[in-house]
Amino acid sequence: MQSLFSLFLDCRLLNQVPIAGASARSPIIAKFRSNRREAVAKLKPEEIDYKRIDVLAKFITPTGKIEAARRTGASRKQQTRVVRAIKRARYLALVPFTIDDSR
Repeated sequence: MQSLFSLFLDCRLLNQVPIAGASARSPIIAKFRSNRREAVAKLKPEEIDYKRIDVLAKFITPTGKIEAARRTGASRKQQTRVVRAIKRARYLALVPFTIDDSR
């Protein structure tokens, strides 16, 4: 994990202004999240199901948290269905509660 000071120095070397709370990989993550928005727009209501782990994986971060609707681009109805499906899948041990937590 980089310290805030080293992040500031890296950004200065690249002639960029550091953003509060930004990580060193933020451009890569932003690009990945834009791809997630496209995937959500194509989802149909019947595709959101607790048994479809490949679909649910798009809404879970690498640490196992559920992505916010503003990041995935899901509507309120879609986000509610996704959260409910992820929680059911977790309860049935189809999806882990946490993934590779190094704390």
